[in-house]
Amino acid sequence: MPNKTTKTINDFVFIIFLFLYNLQPIIAHGTPPNDAIETKLLEIKQGSNTTPNLLETLLLVSKHWDPSLDLVPLREKIDQLSLSAKQNLKGKNNPNEITRELKTLIHDTGKFGYTDKVDERGVPVNPEELFLHGLLKTHKGYCMNLSLLYLILGQKLNIPLHGVALPNHFFVRYQNKGTRINIETTERGASYPDSFYQQRFGVLADNQKKSYFLKNLNGRQTLGAYFSNVGMVYYQNQKPERAIFYLEISTSINPGSIDAQNNLANIYSELKKPAKAIEHYSLALKAEPDNTSTLFNLGLVHMDSGNPDKAIDAFLQVVQIEPSFSPAHRMLANLYLQNNRLTSSLLHLKLLARIQPETLQNHLNIASAYGKMGQQALALETLKQIQMRFPESAQINEGLAEAYYRMEDFQRAIEQYRFLIDKDPAHLKNYIQLGWTYYRLGDLSMASAWTLRGIKKSMGTDQLKALAQMNLGFYSLLQKQYMKAKEWYETVISENPVHLVQGMIQDINENLSSHRADLHFFKGWIYYKAGKQNKSKDSLQTYLKMDANGPFSRETRDLLQQLQTQNNRSEKNLSDKYVIKEEGNMVLVPAGFFKMGASDSLEDEAPEHSVYLDGYWIDKYEVSANEFAEFLNEKNNVKGYYLDNKFGTLFYDGRFHPRPGLENYPINNVTWFAADSYCKWKGKRLPTEAEWEKAARGENSQLYPWGNSAPSSTRARYFQNWTDELEHKVMVPVQALPEGKSPYGLYNMAGNVKEWVDDWYDREYYREQSEYANPRGPIGGEFKGVRGGSWRDLKGFIYSSFRNNGTPKSRMDDYGFRCAKNAAQASEEKRLTSRAIPRNKG
Repeated sequence: MPNKTTKTINDFVFIIFLFLYNLQPIIAHGTPPNDAIETKLLEIKQGSNTTPNLLETLLLVSKHWDPSLDLVPLREKIDQLSLSAKQNLKGKNNPNEITRELKTLIHDTGKFGYTDKVDERGVPVNPEELFLHGLLKTHKGYCMNLSLLYLILGQKLNIPLHGVALPNHFFVRYQNKGTRINIETTERGASYPDSFYQQRFGVLADNQKKSYFLKNLNGRQTLGAYFSNVGMVYYQNQKPERAIFYLEISTSINPGSIDAQNNLANIYSELKKPAKAIEHYSLALKAEPDNTSTLFNLGLVHMDSGNPDKAIDAFLQVVQIEPSFSPAHRMLANLYLQNNRLTSSLLHLKLLARIQPETLQNHLNIASAYGKMGQQALALETLKQIQMRFPESAQINEGLAEAYYRMEDFQRAIEQYRFLIDKDPAHLKNYIQLGWTYYRLGDLSMASAWTLRGIKKSMGTDQLKALAQMNLGFYSLLQKQYMKAKEWYETVISENPVHLVQGMIQDINENLSSHRADLHFFKGWIYYKAGKQNKSKDSLQTYLKMDANGPFSRETRDLLQQLQTQNNRSEKNLSDKYVIKEEGNMVLVPAGFFKMGASDSLEDEAPEHSVYLDGYWIDKYEVSANEFAEFLNEKNNVKGYYLDNKFGTLFYDGRFHPRPGLENYPINNVTWFAADSYCKWKGKRLPTEAEWEKAARGENSQLYPWGNSAPSSTRARYFQNWTDELEHKVMVPVQALPEGKSPYGLYNMAGNVKEWVDDWYDREYYREQSEYANPRGPIGGEFKGVRGGSWRDLKGFIYSSFRNNGTPKSRMDDYGFRCAKNAAQASEEKRLTSRAIPRNKG
């Protein structure tokens, strides 16, 4: 029986059990569909009690593919074959004589045969040969259209011929009363018994009664099987809409066709339509419950859709049916690892290593899992064992070095890194790791020397080079070589994305317990140089408290004076700018431009760009627990918008209620779907990402809702830890913290709960839409945007341009929302006018 995960196509139909990661990327195609042809083809889907004309249907399919085709000569050629067959069969009633005459006419006289121009899967290189017109033109075809030629003649001459489907194959069967003759069209009409096909294609006799395979198909069912192939031809030619059109008809006619269901599901998955993909994988499994390829693909879709539990269930079914299915073990190991179920992950890594003992990476992954579990001794033992089998592998030495480092056996870690450098002097990462190991030993001169040697002698990515320079700045600082430290840090800041600053700060923070005042100065100085002046003030003030007359005291005072001047100017400009118009608990954000994003922050916030928005109303407060409970009780929570849990601000006793004292606290633990439905129930909608950001920061790109000064406990709720004593009071009421109001008077636009927005999240979206008005985000995606940070976040993640995302089904204890609505009829998304400058003709 062939392995369904590794089948190739010889005289088979088309790609069926193709793993998703092998599908070709889809490119949009602009050719409009022929509505008249599609209407006629859809009649076949709907007409379950009709017998379609095979010839005319196949000619329509050819015309759909190539509208320039002249169908008259094609009909004439079929008519000539039909006339010859009628003459040759005159007076013959014996089934063997009838089938022999058809074989002779088609293969000997007509010279129709299996194409020899196929790719490595046995699929015709020329897509025309998959259609009737191609077969009639070249006299070459594959199993499906060769079989259709027989069936056309059978229909015209009233011969009892039937199409018969198999996994990746198709043939013809003559059946009249007790006589059955199978006709293998790819072998010039050779006849084989059913047992031959059962053995060759893995169709078990026990399953044949409920299977779609090896049964006599009528004309409509045969066309359904053919449409599956046609759909895949269109898919291969980058026309996914046409592919779906044919495959939807195919699966409607033959719901038990596992090939069509899988092909359609694969395409929907590639098009990021997981619900449709899951629907058709499930139908395929209904036809063949133990098909491991279908189960595996279903698991992939669940995984990509943010449903790890369902993905795990699917992959577990795969390995229960086929224990040696290595990709499923690999996926299970990864999923368990992501969910911090390290023991389960390790189990599947070990099974994977047993299945593929010669694959080094499997053994390295086991060692890595032991390391993540804190079992460094077991990691070390595993690495030493596999080193005997793979003595030349540098990856093993890297693993040994890391294991020794984590065990704080720094001398042996150094030996391994020195070995790796001798073996490959051009690998910068090893120099960096060696330098850091010397730092952990307290040998800063050796740490600096090896890191500097790595920069000079090796080749590394820009990111690795920046890391080496950051470390050199840090080592210089610890050695009080201040000029060198400033040079290295300034090099990193000037040549790299600003988010690398956090790495420099983290290194310093880990050493602040040493009570060295200079570390506080450098922390504030780095923030200032990186353009994050709002974050530098605290550290600079701390330095002066610790060492008021120290070597950096004058520079520190100058920087603080500059910061104060900037903040006074900024907040003065903002003080009287906004006239707030309110209606109920909503405020009006007037039409106009604002600055969105930030060019000096994280990559998905760049570039800062000017955006125009129509006027809109937005809730002054986050939706409260009391308000959301009313919604749930009216809707009876029929769609599971809220699940009762100890972290939520509601409880359930037959009806939903806010927990005592939490009536005006924000609702949390709600999915995007729940937020969207609530807003629609109120006659509103979720704000777009652009609307949310403008409402939070105003028109001139201030850092926070209140201005550019640093967050404080009187302005925002952030950096809280859930404890048994504090519980839900990690949040504050929706009307709390008036000092943190946005320019338009909105509360808690920084911290408290993250807020769902309407847009799909795309990290590259700002780069695509900088000239657009009223942006509504990408047309689809996997994650929805969430904005504003929450009670859980550090203050570095609650500034107004910070972007975050979550799967729409996420129920997080720090996710909430507020609603918006149009102030007037919404205009369409449009490109702003850009006036070209005429060339100088002088």
